[in-house]
Amino acid sequence: MKRGLPKEQWLVNFLNKHDLTLGAELGVQKGINFKYLIENKPNLSLHGIDIWSEKEVRWNGTPSENLQFQPDSVNSEFLTNLQEWAKDYEGRVFFHRHFTTFAHKFFNDGELDFIFVDAGHEYEDVKADIQAWYPKIKNGGYMIGHDVNQKQVRRAVREQFGDTWSQAKEQKIWYVKK
Repeated sequence: MKRGLPKEQWLVNFLNKHDLTLGAELGVQKGINFKYLIENKPNLSLHGIDIWSEKEVRWNGTPSENLQFQPDSVNSEFLTNLQEWAKDYEGRVFFHRHFTTFAHKFFNDGELDFIFVDAGHEYEDVKADIQAWYPKIKNGGYMIGHDVNQKQVRRAVREQFGDTWSQAKEQKIWYVKK
């Protein structure tokens, strides 16, 4: 049996097919997906949003504006490494060290071609990201997400979009056109 395309290659093909050139990835962490998209789609400009901190900041009352002042950790090292890598892609790569439900404020409604949701995978997190970021997508653009095989993710997607979303099952990707 022939295996499907890796998630990252599927995304590049999808972005090319729909001429999507300005987007945001929610939940970047190490940047594997983020880097692949930039390196394999030369006309792409991409915003990466992540806390790049220990997960407890999600529950201990840390304001989004203070994430940049968190103590160094393996997660903050991921951001440092990404920033070093990004020097070769100036003008195409932008990082925002914020909670995803805060960073949407940096974008105008209808500004982005697509959003790739891959941050928190709990029902409440996915639902909040969809609600905060969907208005930021232009008409005809796409909201895309990962890990639709996880029950909480699938529940949030179904609740928000009913039967209007599609999936690339092998890649565990869901998507909906605005």
